[in-house]
Amino acid sequence: MSPTPTIPFADNNLDVDSDPEAEQAALELALAQERVRTAQEAQEKRWEERRRQEEDRKAEMMAIFKMAVGQAAELAVEREQRVQLQVSCGSFSLDFNWKLTSVVFFLAGFGGVGHDTGTIARPLY
Repeated sequence: MSPTPTIPFADNNLDVDSDPEAEQAALELALAQERVRTAQEAQEKRWEERRRQEEDRKAEMMAIFKMAVGQAAELAVEREQRVQLQVSCGSFSLDFNWKLTSVVFFLAGFGGVGHDTGTIARPLY
């Protein structure tokens, strides 16, 4: 929205010395013109204040948006690090389980592993 255009008033320098009614009319016209100018200035100030508030609101929203984007980026990095750590730990766990299974099969080649005691059961020869 744009402010109301300023209405130019011509300075009416009438010869009012000879007519009291004309003098009164000229005074009222001058007062009316001054009230219009004052009202237009006040309206322009209100428009400027609204524009300034709108700019402040936009700047605040941009700051909030930038902060949210930064936080989202941080969260994405943290999540990626957690995923990599989980994959790394998962592969360690798989590697450990594979080695343990290999040891069990190796021991089974020597007669097996006792299920109750966890001892190696050797065949009697």
